Amino acid sequence: MDNTQQVDDLVDELMVLKVVELKALIRDLKFLVANAIRTATRKADMCRNIAYLMIRSKRQTVIAAVNDYMPSGHHFVLQHDTVWPARRAPNATTTTTSTTITPELSSRAAGGATTSSMITTTTSFKPTPFYSSVQRLAGPLICPIVSNTCLIRTLMFTLTEAQVSLLQSHQIRVFCAACPSDPSDFAPRPLEFPQVSELHINNNKQISAQQLRGIKNSPGTVHAANITQWIDHAGSNQVQLIYAKTQKQYVVTVELVKVHPVEELIQQMTMNQSVTKEDILASFREQQANADIQLEFETLSLKCPLSCSRITLPCRSRNCRHAQCFDGVAYMKMNEQTPTWKCPVCNCPIPFQDLIVDGFFADILANSSESIQSVRINSTGELQHEFTVKEESDDDQEQESTLSTPLLSSSGATEQSLPTTTTTPTTTSTLPTNSNNNRPVVMVDLTLSDQE
Repeated sequence: MDNTQQVDDLVDELMVLKVVELKALIRDLKFLVANAIRTATRKADMCRNIAYLMIRSKRQTVIAAVNDYMPSGHHFVLQHDTVWPARRAPNATTTTTSTTITPELSSRAAGGATTSSMITTTTSFKPTPFYSSVQRLAGPLICPIVSNTCLIRTLMFTLTEAQVSLLQSHQIRVFCAACPSDPSDFAPRPLEFPQVSELHINNNKQISAQQLRGIKNSPGTVHAANITQWIDHAGSNQVQLIYAKTQKQYVVTVELVKVHPVEELIQQMTMNQSVTKEDILASFREQQANADIQLEFETLSLKCPLSCSRITLPCRSRNCRHAQCFDGVAYMKMNEQTPTWKCPVCNCPIPFQDLIVDGFFADILANSSESIQSVRINSTGELQHEFTVKEESDDDQEQESTLSTPLLSSSGATEQSLPTTTTTPTTTSTLPTNSNNNRPVVMVDLTLSDQE
């Protein structure tokens, strides 16, 4: 193919882009090829410089970066070291397998909808109770494996008036997940960004890799990136995922989501996921009947292991075998920040749908004063003892309190608890004392040198 004719053909395809899109594309290419492209002010010159770069580099990553900006039906292919407009390529009707990423995988979405040249992927993301997808604005884009360089994947979209009106209760988020290694694996994928990655929104906001990284790089421990506040409501929006050093492919999309606040989720749990006291006690008896080791009693703390304050909404997993609960509000707020979804008592996974509101624990809370910190129940769930620490702010002496309060048994009848004695430790002394040794404590200053 004549070089001049080849350049003209590529320029003709590139002319469909707007000037603002060409400028953004040139910025991406400069980042990708270390400033190996000249800048220009005229649209035709911009297109010509991009065409020259594609011909000279003969790199699939460059072709993919250009294709990210091209609308449906206007993309490029690299065949036998020659760059062609896809519709004019000699083998345009056949599928090439020599390239790392096909043109269909690198097309972009514009105008608020996914273009027909996008991949048709069955990859879906694991749902979260905090937001649900309403409409896909851009993508999906495949992010191929890169080792010695970085790659830029660009998604573009424009909001409609109807979409803008929803932003009071909705958000725009960037979703990303690893592609399944098995094409027949249609299971929803946990959210996960490449370990070395950044998000750039409209060239004026950057979300760093630290904000996109989950706990110990574990999939599913990061939320989709919220970019709502940096979106242009009237014009075109550009979202760029810049990443490097990956060992697997990723898929990325931009989606309009409806937000579900914690208060709404708590109300849903209370209405639909509550288990009565009687059902809880029946499960205790069933567990004990099937257990190899019989437990005589279990001590339950009325303080949440997450918030360290008194439990207000006692929750646990329907699959957990312990009776200890945690505060449902604290658990949901913690996962709203970082989605670990692990039981704070036994560390087992607890997705939202497996949470229950424990009616038995709620009954204990309702019939225990604020001073009660823990209770003891027997193997059938009957209440045996209540324990408290009496705090005196004006007296540093050790206090002893004997409790003898009527308690509720599992049948609802009151019974007299056994007297229990608890001790409040004094807070005036910060050094341990020994009753058998009254020698004074010698303080040694370790900051002194040997010569002093």
